[in-house]
Amino acid sequence: MVIMKDGDLKKEQSPCSFSGDNDDREGSESHRIDCERFVDIVEFLPDATFVIDKNSKVIAWNKAMETLTGVAKQDIMGQEFPAYGIALYKIPRPMLSDLILSSEYEKDDPGLYETVKRDEDAVYAEAFVPSAFAGRGAYLWGKASPLYDKTRNIIGVIESIRDITERKQKEDLYRRVANDLQIGLYVLAGGNIVFANQHIPRYSGYSMDELLGSKIISYVHPDDRELVRECAAGMLRGERSTPYEFRIIDKSGQVKWLMETVSPITHQGRPAVLGNTMDITELREVKQEVEKMKSLEASILSSVPHAVFGIEDCRIFFANQSMEAVLGWRLDELIGKSTRIFCRSDEEYEEIAREAYDKLRSDDR
Repeated sequence: MVIMKDGDLKKEQSPCSFSGDNDDREGSESHRIDCERFVDIVEFLPDATFVIDKNSKVIAWNKAMETLTGVAKQDIMGQEFPAYGIALYKIPRPMLSDLILSSEYEKDDPGLYETVKRDEDAVYAEAFVPSAFAGRGAYLWGKASPLYDKTRNIIGVIESIRDITERKQKEDLYRRVANDLQIGLYVLAGGNIVFANQHIPRYSGYSMDELLGSKIISYVHPDDRELVRECAAGMLRGERSTPYEFRIIDKSGQVKWLMETVSPITHQGRPAVLGNTMDITELREVKQEVEKMKSLEASILSSVPHAVFGIEDCRIFFANQSMEAVLGWRLDELIGKSTRIFCRSDEEYEEIAREAYDKLRSDDR
């Protein structure tokens, strides 16, 4: 209410006034009340929020928006484009709300935001704004949605802005730590890769852009996919704790071996999977070479007519076929057994061991 010169009271026009004429007095009054309620709701929203009508005129500007921009409500209400952009960025530029009213802004300057996503009618974006909070700067997440009348005509746009600086700092810290690790790390949501450190592209040969959003199972060798599904599911249920090994096919078509563990986590408020993986291709190749050498050695020793056996940590790990012919011992009776099996008593075993040790020590000299 304001006081007129003659002393009468007169109602102020509601700050919420979507462009358009309404000759129906009853309908106009109802519209005014609805607008005032809408403005009250906007005022108490925790996120910085403002509303413009279809002519890009500011009709709502809440307290959080004042804190974010340093511009008071009374100084911005009724102002048109680009006043609200200047309020936040300190330079004339479009806001997300303007992208709702006209896509031409985005075409003219596709680098307005770090990321811009559209979901049905809404537009989302993130950006670092140096001028936010009186020059302190902040990473901001914004969402703009159109407002419709009863006939689905756009009558305005509401935009909410949230300070995500703390979240971004944690994400950046985690990314730096993840990249400094000597193992591959990735996060899955719905089976799709939503995060990967620098080792995953190196293992797979695919770029980060190619990996993000793709199905992790698509990189696994077809013959190992069922194994990976079973092992990962068992680990996520807490039924398995040991890492599992499997093959992948990299971008060049080369087969590589990985060793992996997975664990359940929460990512952006939703269930997700954290994968820890290591390229063990070289280790597998060395292991295969060692196995080949052992096989060759066993083949050679087996052909020797003399009884030959191998000892490691006082246990028999190899014995050739001549052991049975010469000494009467079958291979299954020897492999894995202590060399004590060849002696009649503990005393004899200790005496032979002492003589063997002295012999080895003298040979070393």
